[in-house]
Amino acid sequence: MKGSSISNDTGFYGIQGVANVNNNPPPRKFGFVSWVSQNGDLWLFGGGKTSSTTECYNDLWKYSVITNEWTWVKGPNVTNQAGIFGNKGIANPLNNPSPRMETAASWTDDIGNLWLFGGIWYGVSRLNDLWKYNIATNQWTWMKGDSTINANGQYGMLGIENSANNPPSRWIYSHWKDNDGNFWIFGGNGGGWLSDLWKYNVSSNNWTWINGDSTINTINNYG
Repeated sequence: MKGSSISNDTGFYGIQGVANVNNNPPPRKFGFVSWVSQNGDLWLFGGGKTSSTTECYNDLWKYSVITNEWTWVKGPNVTNQAGIFGNKGIANPLNNPSPRMETAASWTDDIGNLWLFGGIWYGVSRLNDLWKYNIATNQWTWMKGDSTINANGQYGMLGIENSANNPPSRWIYSHWKDNDGNFWIFGGNGGGWLSDLWKYNVSSNNWTWINGDSTINTINNYG
C-alpha cells in the first residue's frame, strides 16, 4: 500500500499537519504505539530507530485508509528529543510524550481520544506516564504518572481506587479496555518481571491495583 521496498529507508515527513502522497514514517522497531480512531484512521507513535539500539522516536502519525496518505501530526522529526510534560491534567499544544518503544498499552476511549502508557527509552529508562491525545484539538495531556524514569509507582491498598495510586514503570505488558470504558494493564518488565493487574478509571482519572504482587519476579500461584 505504501512505503519503501528498501530496508532502513529514511522516510519522508513533509509538512507537519499536511497529508501528502509522498509522506511516509521512517522505519521503526520494538513495539511502537498504535491505535484505530473512531473514524477508521490508523495512528502510530514512537518506536525504536532501526539502525540504532538507543535511539527512539516520539513523533505521531496518522494514516487515512480512504486517501492512502500519511500525515505527520505531532512531535519532532528526529530521534531522542526530550518530551514536554507541561502541567499534569492540562492540555497544551507544546506538550509531547518522551521517546519510547515496547509500548503496547494503547487505548481509544469512548469519545475518541487516544491514550498511551509507559514503555522504555535508551534500553534502561522505564516509564510509567499516562498520556491522552485529543484528535480534535491536536493536543497531548499528561494525565498520570511520573515525568522521571524508573519510578517505583504507588500501589496503595489492593482493590481500593486512590488518586495517589500509580503503576511502577514498565515495558512489554498486556492491555485491555473493558465494556465500561476502563483501561487495564498486566505485568511487563519493571527491572524484573511483574505480575500485577491494574485498572484505570477514565472518568475519575484514578488507578486501582486489582490483583497480583507488588514485587518483581514472584513465583506464580496457579491453584
